[in-house]
Amino acid sequence: MLLPVLKDSTMACHRLQDTVRIILREASSPFAAIDSSVVFLNNLGNATAPFNIAGDGNYYVQFIHRNALETWTATAIALSRGQTVSLDMTSSQQQAYGSNMKLVGAKWTFYSGDVNRDGIIDGNDMSSIDNDASQFLTGYEATDLNGDNFIDATDLGIADNNSLNFVSVIRP
Repeated sequence: MLLPVLKDSTMACHRLQDTVRIILREASSPFAAIDSSVVFLNNLGNATAPFNIAGDGNYYVQFIHRNALETWTATAIALSRGQTVSLDMTSSQQQAYGSNMKLVGAKWTFYSGDVNRDGIIDGNDMSSIDNDASQFLTGYEATDLNGDNFIDATDLGIADNNSLNFVSVIRP
């Protein structure tokens, strides 16, 4: 499965090779997880995700990232075992369930800032970012929202903007 995904940022490109967990979920409630894959994104946000357990069927695709808001496909997609499917989440806001993405440049992206993974970007996330920025923390950290390996006010600004817009997870 080819999944061009790019997380939200005020910067158009990312400097780190990042990972995303991609989960296939049943198309009907309770949307049980059927298969998953952890993939490395290339510098364009593309990844190939192998799924070895899921059989033929329709599945929602759920994306989990270290600091982006959990995002689901707008509809269940048809998959056949062994099939390669191209899914471009950057082409339209309507690709995400509830249109829960943000336009950055010419691409629709996942919202960044949910560093504590509770499904909402809020003051708790901003507090974590602020604490790490005050310690001049560097490296591959959940609080580094723009992927520059340095936690600073730029990262805090991304979370603050998303928090002010009450951004939270939207699931089927």
